[in-house]
Amino acid sequence: MSLLICNKENGRWYITNEEISRIFDQENQQITGGKITMGIIEVIKKQEREEGKLEGKLEGELEKAIEIAAEMKRDGLPVAQIVKFTKLSAEEIEGL
Repeated sequence: MSLLICNKENGRWYITNEEISRIFDQENQQITGGKITMGIIEVIKKQEREEGKLEGKLEGELEKAIEIAAEMKRDGLPVAQIVKFTKLSAEEIEGL
């Protein structure tokens, strides 16, 4: 089991073991009171959190677009118009 791995797509490092990640957070807080940075791993963990927030936001936007598209489709709007307003593909809309 490795502590860090490299994501080949973007070259970023991240902690892969949740237990180690949790322990690191606890130790960092206890030792520094959350006031002193711990270096590269802390920066990496911050980056992970920010990326997770962005991913969650994008997933939420996609879910909302799908809900809207489904409602528009039920109301009989043309697929081209649904594509224009939701930015979903015609294939995604037809699959609803």
